[in-house]
Amino acid sequence: MFRLLTLSIVVGIGTLSANAAEPDTRVDESAVRKAVEQSIPFVERQGAGWIVRKKCVSCHQIPAMVWSLNAAAKRGFDIDAKRLKQWNEWATNWQNFSASKKKEELKEEGTASSNVDTIYQLLLARDDYAADDQTQLRLAAFAKHLAKAQTADGSWTPRGQLPTQRRPARETREVTTMWSLLTLNEADIDDTEWTKKREEATTFLSTAANAKSTEWWAVKLLLDNQGSDTKTLDRTRKQLITTQHEDGGWGWLSADGSDAFGTGLAIYSLCQSGLKSDDPVIARACNFLLKSQQKNGSWKVNGTKKNAANRVVPTATYWGTCWAVIGLLETLETTADKAE
Repeated sequence: MFRLLTLSIVVGIGTLSANAAEPDTRVDESAVRKAVEQSIPFVERQGAGWIVRKKCVSCHQIPAMVWSLNAAAKRGFDIDAKRLKQWNEWATNWQNFSASKKKEELKEEGTASSNVDTIYQLLLARDDYAADDQTQLRLAAFAKHLAKAQTADGSWTPRGQLPTQRRPARETREVTTMWSLLTLNEADIDDTEWTKKREEATTFLSTAANAKSTEWWAVKLLLDNQGSDTKTLDRTRKQLITTQHEDGGWGWLSADGSDAFGTGLAIYSLCQSGLKSDDPVIARACNFLLKSQQKNGSWKVNGTKKNAANRVVPTATYWGTCWAVIGLLETLETTADKAE
């Protein structure tokens, strides 16, 4: 019903101003591919530099790097396979979750439980990784660690700098919980208590209030898409679409101006939930990204932390750029899809 309603609205708008609407409701696939191609060197260069300088995977940098690059490779973009394999191996080595100079003294379970946000991002990208037994074995172990990190109230604790983000602490905890639950629902974990743990997480999330961030709505849409309740799925999708700005984008916070972070998240989740690349909502979002991309392939993004609300921050720019790439890639067919 919602798809029919959306169509009728689009048709009505088109009747009133067809010429004005046309540029924003169509997207050129070749332009999308060009934008991704322009971003890849930036993602590779800045990510490789982070590895050398920081020697830490970090929840907001390297997971987004390997996710976007593996997804690009899967869609036929020219990615150096040898370097990508090295980055995948480095990112999935749990000792690199810490910048400690004494990594040999670290314990795997403790390190993993302190990096749940890193783990769920690495796991969410697992289908895009090139076949590699060692990497897949590491990811399987991460899923078990993530399940064990669940707290008594059914939630997962956000780690690193995420608690300092400029949204309610409860909302950040809900986001980490939803990402973790989404990930573990897709993972083949050998845990006899997982059904109970999943119910506990669902109970925790049942008291969630309307959120301020696009990320919250995007991950809720992904989670609803795993279920069988189409009414809930349509309702969440509709809510996310209503926060789309006139320029076609979303902000990381719904009330913020459009940025690559919020827009990439929205495109990815909406496409995952069933919207096609030629849907006007997706086309307008893609066109926002195409128009706002910088010459170096990046997108400027303000910081997500409270002390960086109104200024562009390199880490947010990188995170947002990777999400823009992930979102744009979601509108393109994989090489496997094309072969069918």
